[in-house]
Amino acid sequence: ISGNVRTLDKVVRREFQLVEGDAFNTAKLRRSRQRLKDLNFFEKAEVTNIPSDSAPDRTIIKVDVQEKSTGELMFGVGWATSSGPIIEASLRERNLLGRGQDLRLGAGLGTKRTSMELSFTEPYFLDREVAAGFDVFVIDRKLQRESSYNASSIGGDVRAGYRLSENLRQDWIYTLKQDTVKGVNSTSPYIQEQIGSRVTSIIGQTLTYDRRDSRMDPTEGYYIRLSGEGAGLGGDMRFLRGIVSGGQYFTLTDQVILGLSSSFGMVKGLDQRVRITDRFFVGGDNLRAFASGGVSPRDRNTGDALGGLWQAVGSAQVKFPIGLPEEFGVSGQVFTDVGSVGSTDTSDTLNVDQSSSLRAGSGVGLSWKSPMGPVSVDLGYPVMKEHFDKKEFFRFNFGTKF
Repeated sequence: ISGNVRTLDKVVRREFQLVEGDAFNTAKLRRSRQRLKDLNFFEKAEVTNIPSDSAPDRTIIKVDVQEKSTGELMFGVGWATSSGPIIEASLRERNLLGRGQDLRLGAGLGTKRTSMELSFTEPYFLDREVAAGFDVFVIDRKLQRESSYNASSIGGDVRAGYRLSENLRQDWIYTLKQDTVKGVNSTSPYIQEQIGSRVTSIIGQTLTYDRRDSRMDPTEGYYIRLSGEGAGLGGDMRFLRGIVSGGQYFTLTDQVILGLSSSFGMVKGLDQRVRITDRFFVGGDNLRAFASGGVSPRDRNTGDALGGLWQAVGSAQVKFPIGLPEEFGVSGQVFTDVGSVGSTDTSDTLNVDQSSSLRAGSGVGLSWKSPMGPVSVDLGYPVMKEHFDKKEFFRFNFGTKF
């Protein structure tokens, strides 16, 4: 191993599935090379094998890396249809002390969302293949447009994850938080009954099988993710939630990629109603052509979104070049999103508009990997909808770092 001035040798070695004395395996070497690149610590990471002069039946694996900056001091400005304008600042080191540890402190100030977050991850806890870490967060959201209330959340979590095989990963997380519904500007009794603070203690797990060729920009392969969590080990809330999701990618022709994805989730209260902050809302990024929370059971009199007890969403998208040089980073896309949401969990549904019928939106868009940050524009039209859904024909996301 050469070229690693700051990064410890063990950070490079632990990504390799081959050690000295093993039988040579080309497939393992190829996967090790990809794992080294996925660290994103190096400008260049070349892995070659050359014959040994002293032992004809042996080969030498040579790793030549060129380190790049892994510290980030970021100031950002952006605007998104769902969250409005936002100013962000964060300090992050992805390779702390050359040990591969990730430490981040971030804050965001926007018209609809304000947050402060601290997170730390040790990818090889006690030199074992167990990624362990914690997060502390304070989040304040203004949901007046969707449901005529504001919500705040303060808490933290501890987490651990490990590989069961090269493509199968298990993650565990324990979260303790306090959610508060406040600033209610609605006469809806369904919103009024949500006012106040509740403490939630959640144990969750995620099992992921991932065969994509890249985590950053996949062009082929698939993944399946099973998530489950339970609240009730202390705290005020008791419920079970499960989500299954997956996706597959196909290279149709050079630089033309078809992506398919879907997700289904359910939540069930245990001897109590599920609070609005724990229900499902569809629309925005997961169902384009509809506003954030635009597909949801809704108070018939006030129009406030109440959230459902289950959701199902799916998407088919084709990404393609538009004739500009590849270094410009501009691509086009056509998409069709479908989705539905289940009934709400309230004391009385007499004045609630709700339907589990399928909704669909289709459209076109542009994505640009600009020097100032990612920019995306989508134009969508709701092909299938209900009369009480909130539509959104234009969706724009922009962020910059400097």
